[in-house]
Amino acid sequence: MYSWYVVRRTSMVNNNDTATDWFVLSDHADLLRVLDTLDVNPSWTDSCALQVYRDGRLDVSIDLLATVSDDEDDFCPPDLTGITIPALDGTPLPPGHPVILDGTSLHYGSSTFYN
Repeated sequence: MYSWYVVRRTSMVNNNDTATDWFVLSDHADLLRVLDTLDVNPSWTDSCALQVYRDGRLDVSIDLLATVSDDEDDFCPPDLTGITIPALDGTPLPPGHPVILDGTSLHYGSSTFYN
């Protein structure tokens, strides 16, 4: 089994529709780059979480939306102050290898689904 990170953000888009962005990564530096550029705003973002999968099983889930102040008018990245992002144990998910999360097949990198 493989280990990987997932960042999942669901935000409102046109006419109260939503878009869910998935980022599937197994490199810690890639994860930090995604988190540093992720746009989150409590008024528009329904949910935003970092999940750590170890040996194919969800091990840790961190609510990233809770790290963004409700006072923010603009979109901004999550505030990672005080958050420890666990290192992956075991074999990292290789690029191109699919994972199935919530019935959706995803690959290393990013995917967006509109609801």
